[in-house]
Formats: sequence, C-alpha cells, structure tokens
Amino acid sequence: MEEQEGKEVLSQYGISLKRASAAFMDILGKLGSLNVIDNGPQGISLQWILDEYKVVENSEWSIVVPDASLDPNINDLGQKYETDDSIGDASSNGSLPHEATKKSKAIKINNKSCDLKGLEVTKNELKVIDKYGVATFVYSFHSGSGVENFMAYLERSNYVQKVKRGFYTFVDYSERDKLHKSFAELNIEEILNSRRNQSWRPVGGTLEMLAAIGHNFLPRGRDEYSTPTSPLTPERNNDTAEMLHTDEANNVEKMMVSMGQLDTDDSYLPTRTTTNREAPLTLQQLNEFQAEDGSYHDIDTIKGIIFRGGIDPDVRPIVWKLLLNYDRWEDTEQQRQDRRSSRTEDYFRMKRQWSSFSEQQENNFADYRDRKCQIEKDVKRTDRNLEYFEGEDNPNLIKLQNILMTYIMYNFDLGYVQGMSDLLAPILMLMENEEDAFWCFVGFMDKVFHNFDIDQAGMKRQLTDINTLLAYTSPKLYNYFVEHQSENMYFCFRWLLVWFKREFSNQDILSLWEVLFTDLPCKNFHLFIALAILDEESHIFMKNNFEFNEILKHINELSGNINLSKIINKAESIYIQVKNSTKLTDEIRRIIGELPSTATTDEGRSDDEKLMDGVEKHSNGISCDSDNSNGSEGDAKEAYFEMGISQTFY
Repeated sequence: MEEQEGKEVLSQYGISLKRASAAFMDILGKLGSLNVIDNGPQGISLQWILDEYKVVENSEWSIVVPDASLDPNINDLGQKYETDDSIGDASSNGSLPHEATKKSKAIKINNKSCDLKGLEVTKNELKVIDKYGVATFVYSFHSGSGVENFMAYLERSNYVQKVKRGFYTFVDYSERDKLHKSFAELNIEEILNSRRNQSWRPVGGTLEMLAAIGHNFLPRGRDEYSTPTSPLTPERNNDTAEMLHTDEANNVEKMMVSMGQLDTDDSYLPTRTTTNREAPLTLQQLNEFQAEDGSYHDIDTIKGIIFRGGIDPDVRPIVWKLLLNYDRWEDTEQQRQDRRSSRTEDYFRMKRQWSSFSEQQENNFADYRDRKCQIEKDVKRTDRNLEYFEGEDNPNLIKLQNILMTYIMYNFDLGYVQGMSDLLAPILMLMENEEDAFWCFVGFMDKVFHNFDIDQAGMKRQLTDINTLLAYTSPKLYNYFVEHQSENMYFCFRWLLVWFKREFSNQDILSLWEVLFTDLPCKNFHLFIALAILDEESHIFMKNNFEFNEILKHINELSGNINLSKIINKAESIYIQVKNSTKLTDEIRRIIGELPSTATTDEGRSDDEKLMDGVEKHSNGISCDSDNSNGSEGDAKEAYFEMGISQTFY
C-alpha cells in the first residue's frame, strides 16, 4: 500500500547533493530542491529532488503558505514551479527505484525523521545523521546564510530543537501538537505585517505563526542530549553565555547560584507606601491656570493633578491636545489658533498627496501599496465591537484609514506598523475630526515610536528593563520566572506595544493613557504598570505552578478584568519604594530617570550591589541584542525574536 504524502511546508532551491549512498553517485554535485514534508504523527521528511527541469523561475527561499485556496504550485514569493505526480522515490536507505533512472522522471530522496538521530550543520552544509551517528547524506547550500535560515525556520516551527552547537534533534509530534493546541486557546490572530525587512512582505500562514510562538515562548522538548530544566544546570548557563561576553556569563552564573538568597533578601527595599487616586482635573481648575491671553502657567501642577486623578471627560479633548503637543501650553489663544490652522492645511496637503495617486503610480510603488493593503485589513478589525466603529460602511472607519494613510506621507521611514490602528482609534473617538486626531496621533507616536523599530530594539530594551526592575523589586517572583524559563518577559509584549490598549475598556484606557502622557513620576511609568499587574497576579502564578504558556494564557485572559485604579496605585507604590531605596544601581537609576551615582570601585561596593549588577547583565543578555551575538547564530536569534514575540499582538 502506497504511503500517503504529507504536507510540504518549506522548499529551498539550489541545494546540491554532496554525499549520498552508492546508488546516487552519478548525481553527486547536482542541484536540486530541499523540501520539508510534515507527515503528522509520523514526523517530518527531508525530501531532496533533482529538479533541473522542474523549476520555471528559480527561487532561493520559499515558505509554502498553508492555505488550500492558493495555487499549490505558487510559492510565497509569487514564483511558480512545476510538479510531476509520477516522481520517482528513494528512501533514506539509499535504494534507487528503477523508474527514477528514466529521463522523464525526477529523482527524489526521502530522509524520514523517524529513521534519523538528527541534523548537523557545519558551515554551509546540512548533514543527515542516521541512528548510528553516521552522516549518510550531506546537502550543500550555496547562499551565505541559506542553511542558517533553513534551520531557523525548522526550529522556530518546533520541528527540531538545538541540543548543542550545530546539532539538532527532531521534536516529537505529540509535543508539537500540544504546543499548537495551547496557543490556539489564546485566540491569537495571524500577524500579516512584518518590518524585519524593507520589502514589507506579509508572513504567510497561521500555522507557521503559532509554531513560531511555540518555539520562542515555551520550554523546548528534551531527549538524550538535553539536560534537566533547572536554571542552575550547565546547559542553561551555556545558552545564556552564547548571548553574553565571557565575563558577563560568569556573573550570570554567580547570580543564578545566588538565587536562593534573592528569594528572601529584599531588605534593601523600604516598605511600600499606600497611595490613593484623587479627583480628576475639571474645566474650572484648568481655567484657574490660564492667563488672560490664553497661555497656561504652573504646568507641573496641572500634570500632577492629572497624574493623581485623570481628566474630567468634558475637558479631556482640550487637555489631550496640550499633553500630545498639538497645542502648546505657553501659546496664547491667538497663537494656538494660528498653529491649528497651519497644521490643518498641512494635514489636508499630505492627504491629497496619497489620495491623488493614480492606479499606475500605486502599481509602481510597492512599499506604499503594501502599507495601504495592511491598513485596509487592520481598519476592518479595529474596535469593531464599539458603537463608534461598528457596522458596514461606517464613515468613522474611513476617517481611521485616512489618518493612517496620511501618517505614511508624514513619516514614510516608519510608515505603518500593525498596532498603530489600536493607538489611533481612541484618539479619533475623542477628537472626532480627522485633522485634530491626526496631530494628536503624531504626538502619541513621538512618545512610542521606538515600539515599532525595525530591529525591535525599543521593545527589547523595555522587556529588559521590566526584567531588571522585577529582579530588584520582587526577587521571589523573578526567581520563580527564572526557574520556569519565563524571565524573558515576552508575555508583556502586547502590553508595551500598544500601551495596554487590549487590557482595558475604552474609558479605562483613556484614563490610563492620560496618566502616562504626563511623564510622571518618570517617563517609564508604564513599566511600573506592568510590574503592578505581575505583582497582583503573582500568587496565582506560583500557587498553580504555572509554566510559561500558562502564564501567557492567564495574562491574555486578564483583558477587561483589571482594576485600573488599583493597578495605578500599586504601580506608584512600587515606584516610590524603588526611588526611596538606599541601594540603587545605575541601571535602575537610568530606568527611573535618575542621574547615575558617583563611580566607585568594586572594593567599595557591597555584595548586594555586585549581585544586582549580575541580575542586570543577565537581563541585558536575555534581550538577545545583536551586539552580544556573533555571526549567523546571532542573526538566527534575532529572527527568532522578531518572528516570535511579534506574533503575540493579536
């Protein structure tokens, strides 16, 4: 009975056969395509096909989009290849079927994962290792990073796991299936927009997306090569060392060994004070700070009132324009009106620029066309549960799209990135007209534009800062996360990207954002909001012994169920506790906006300060910054980060 063919999930062309069994001596050195076939419970197969007559348009890299509605012969780059239902087959045992020798048939080699020990990567070669540890087949990649990209996809998709440098074993199907089911429960939608490169090519395939999350977020499966899961094991420390310089890795190891001390020793922290929310800023109060010419004075006092109690809804549109630099506090009423008129003209001028594009212009402008397509998709699914945006042919959706399209013309370097529509929607609901909403959105983006860096540097910095703060303020919870391989803080990604937009109701998010707009008590107060939520839920994590996927699931389920006033009060209490601590490291000082302390030598510093430096270096390491990585392996880690954590947005 003929074995049923699995699903092709990856195909890469221009791969030569460098080593094979005797049956294939005649085709050594020949070019072909290397495909990955997902056979479900039977594992995967690496399938090499001698296809010199098969490829219509050569492509170095192709990920097959798992969508039955697409032409199966069209790859992800829009290139087409021919197929032959009667392709000859040679299994990994090296036997060559008679029909494969016919010129009308193609030679196909199958390497089934169930018959293999693993895969080994050396330079630009991929070695297929059989159960006896022998490299029976060797495939040569002719592009500089081809084999790294190939293996990065397999690892990101949880088909393989790296057990030591250059060696990968296959992940059991049951483990992969378990990961997919865990993340399917989160209702995370497919991310169609990626800013990893300038082509703005959408990432195809929900299955690939879920697999990417599974690799980056969950503890990897284990086999005979792997070590126990304890954070103190040599394997775990070696993994960390790959991301750090050698001396930093030594500090991390010492810090990890000292984690038992961190569990109980938080004596350097003063007792948390209790804070309470106050009354919001009213129109009457605002008028008391306004001079006869319309300018405002005592701005810090106004911001202090906003931080303590928010803004009354009746005066919110006026104050948001000031907080977001659409209007300026020091301007007179006449200056304010003149500035608005000028900015209104600027808005409609930029709007005319894109709205007057001809169809031919759009066809010749790929970046613009791709961004417009992404905006159209995102607008259709932004806050459609709210009355302001519900229903078909809603004019407010057109306003939303117009503003986002105009922002492309205002800042083409940044353009549009998924998540921006979430930030704009509440502003548009508040301002109602396009021009005011646009310039307030520009002010908001000036605050958070680093969230949308191409290299994710801004997001990685913030995740590192949360890690550092958590290690300092809540060592017991931090230690728990380390032990459960969750110290990367990736579950905070969505919070930071869109400033908690998905976690609160529309009214609550307005109240939270205006607090954050004040930049009080420091510009990184949103990190303390994240700390407060983690602190509030810490007993649930630890009582239930949650692993990473369970922490992530729980955090996603908090959406709409967080007491905002309680969280703001707790965040302020944590900030005060940190600020009043007698042992602040320079890294903590930077996060809270303090100047660094006077430089001291190691001899003059306490063991606690040295220990916290180790924590901070460890925190910097887990961010996977490319500066701390070398060569193609560092590039692969960058790819994991970008393709992994960005998927948690929807």
